[in-house]
Amino acid sequence: PGPAVPLPQPALLTNASSDPKLGAELRAELVTADRVDLLCAFVKLYGLRVLAAELTQLKERGIPLRVLTTTYMGATDRKALDRLVRDFGAQVRINYETQSTSLHAKAWIFRRNTGYYSAYVRSSNLSRATRREGIEWNVQRDGEYTMQFLVQFEYTFDTNRQQPSYRITKSQQESSLVKETPAIA
Repeated sequence: PGPAVPLPQPALLTNASSDPKLGAELRAELVTADRVDLLCAFVKLYGLRVLAAELTQLKERGIPLRVLTTTYMGATDRKALDRLVRDFGAQVRINYETQSTSLHAKAWIFRRNTGYYSAYVRSSNLSRATRREGIEWNVQRDGEYTMQFLVQFEYTFDTNRQQPSYRITKSQQESSLVKETPAIA
């Protein structure tokens, strides 16, 4: 099944009981995407667990998954980064500059070869608390009305990916620069 939000209607997802659930929307988007970009201040193991089946399918279909994240506040789980790279084939870049840079932006962009795309710009990180209990604002937009947004997002995402402060993570050894944190959130 596709996303619960009618296309191309924008939506504000707040974790209210009457709202479509962000996790279900992301799962529906992942199974139809031909390219996925994720910008997230931190990544937690639980956040990946709830999307694992769809992320595995993404890898099996050979769909690129590009991730930009940080070590902001020491919140990113090293095991989550390892899993992104090893199990889901993600191209992960991490910003380790905690003194001069803090990334607060969070977004998913789902592109399709048809030219159609969906974007979720959100307050939620990839964690349990922000997906289930937190009061979050997640805005969903679709391609027809926001092409300029997509162009600007792609330019900004790609520009940040090329910054020397974002280092490529290919293995467990490289992600060991991220301190181990409990995978509870």
